[in-house]
Amino acid sequence: MTPRFEDLIERHHDEIFAYLWRLLGKERQSDVALEVEDITQEVFMRAYENYLRLRRDSNYRAWLYKIATHCAYTKLRQAKNRREQNLVHENAAAEAASSLPRESSQTRLRALVDALPAKQKACLTMRYFQDLDYSEIALSLGCSEQSARANVYQAIRRLRAALEEGLS
Repeated sequence: MTPRFEDLIERHHDEIFAYLWRLLGKERQSDVALEVEDITQEVFMRAYENYLRLRRDSNYRAWLYKIATHCAYTKLRQAKNRREQNLVHENAAAEAASSLPRESSQTRLRALVDALPAKQKACLTMRYFQDLDYSEIALSLGCSEQSARANVYQAIRRLRAALEEGLS
């Protein structure tokens, strides 16, 4: 007999949450519980969308773990990509800034940041000075995460170009 979907949620929610907590809990320090709960909810949403396609003799628990693992790996991959992008941008900005005389580099960088378009300046400030992640920036500015990421990227690109131009 096929169990009701609600029964699967009641039976496996805490177990899936604990599994995701172990996979993702050390990934980020802030708001881990909320993030894991969001991913747990995503797991059950995906499960619900595909529930009627399962065979009656399916192992529902293993199926939920498979979905949870896929969601967790996607999240970990996204976090890794964000970290790598941030390192590239931070290293490029540090290289450009280090080539200027020390006292003028901070003043010049501050002036260049102030000259950025408002949204780029806000996104850059939130990301690198306030340590917000892209979802928090997007929520704060009423835009998508992709837009927040693009604005940070464009701001860094402009700063790098302006700093390199100042060296020439």
